[in-house]
Amino acid sequence: MSGAAQSVSSRQPGVSFHELFAYTDGLAQRWFAYFEQNPAALDIEIGGRTGTLRELILHISRAEERLIAYLINGPKPDERHVESGVGALRAFYKENREKLAEFMSHMTETTLNEQVEFYGRKVSKRKVLAQLYVHCVHHWAQVAIEVRQAGFPTSTPQDIILTDVME
Repeated sequence: MSGAAQSVSSRQPGVSFHELFAYTDGLAQRWFAYFEQNPAALDIEIGGRTGTLRELILHISRAEERLIAYLINGPKPDERHVESGVGALRAFYKENREKLAEFMSHMTETTLNEQVEFYGRKVSKRKVLAQLYVHCVHHWAQVAIEVRQAGFPTSTPQDIILTDVME
């Protein structure tokens, strides 16, 4: 761990998981509305394992679904078929977020400190929840870059500082 990272305690004041939930939900809603207005943008080729933005958005929700299973001690989900239209992608996302909101409405420090097995490692549910949000922000930023580079219209930046999520 770097010197700067060592000097920052995880128990200092900071951004809450509830604020990150609101921010990442705002990102998703913004992009779902965008794709309703610009459906051709879903077919932007981005390469890699996801191939298109449509597949990347499906990846975001599938990853959330798997991470939520760790949080709620649920069975690990099988990869199910999800229709590729904006409405179906949004519905899948919403289903996951409802489960996440339910978990968050009851989470405590004790819950967040519980350990789960994740790819052969013991990690806290706090770390799983942090991964969910970081993963989400990472990929919605990737969506923004791909849309811009493909020449589709863009709107205001999606930075947290420009939202109403927190003061």
